[in-house]
Amino acid sequence: MNIYALSSGRGPSGIAIIRLSGKNAIKIAENISKQKDLTTKKINLSKFYNPADNNLIDEGLLLLFPCPNSFTGDDVAEFHVHGSNAVIALFLRVLSEQPNCRLAEPGEFTKIAFQNNKLIF
Repeated sequence: MNIYALSSGRGPSGIAIIRLSGKNAIKIAENISKQKDLTTKKINLSKFYNPADNNLIDEGLLLLFPCPNSFTGDDVAEFHVHGSNAVIALFLRVLSEQPNCRLAEPGEFTKIAFQNNKLIF
């Protein structure tokens, strides 16, 4: 299962960061950005689209962290978008409509990181 959540504070703000983690996180990022040449070695400037209707959601930055070299130990995609409430709500809705993708529970990213031995106590 892929999980997502607003990683930054609630809008409105200048920038919002939405984190996506799971087996298909990079594939979902490619689908939303319509880019197949994304790289993990640099920040990707991308336009983000709703795959259901191809309407533009926003333009921003996309960072990819492939497993196992991510906070959670799974593939992670971070979408840095404009922080208006409308953009945040639409982006989260689009993620909810992706296959095997759901809103993360509070603390779930940290729980997965712990289960994948990414946190040492």
